[in-house]
Amino acid sequence: ERLIDRMVKEKGQGLFLLLDLNDFKSINDTYGHLAGNHVLKRISGRLRKTMRSGDVVCRMGGDEFVLLCGAVGGRAEAGHLAERIISEVKQEAGELRHPVSLSVGGVPISGGEPRECAVARADAVLYTVKRTTKDGYLLGT
Repeated sequence: ERLIDRMVKEKGQGLFLLLDLNDFKSINDTYGHLAGNHVLKRISGRLRKTMRSGDVVCRMGGDEFVLLCGAVGGRAEAGHLAERIISEVKQEAGELRHPVSLSVGGVPISGGEPRECAVARADAVLYTVKRTTKDGYLLGT
């Protein structure tokens, strides 16, 4: 929560992304929780490598992650970032031979908006993705 406030204060704007690994439960059910934790660590490492310096990657819990990105040059750049994240996660899941896909919901954030509103907006966008494609991204307003 404080990270969102700090990022908006320092940069004036940013991009808030919620990520959800689809079908992750099958990894825990099939291979056990230690294997599931290994997959989460590998994916979080891949996410950190994908992000720019100054951006933040956090695991919210379970199979959900939050990414806070500083100033992004519009929807096209935000879309490229989301596509790169999805590609990296798919590559990591492929290397581990686990059937995992990724849903990403993102919204721009700026000064003056309560963080709870940004989280709620991103969550609504994420669940729109999960209801429609289950493997992709959507950027809200």
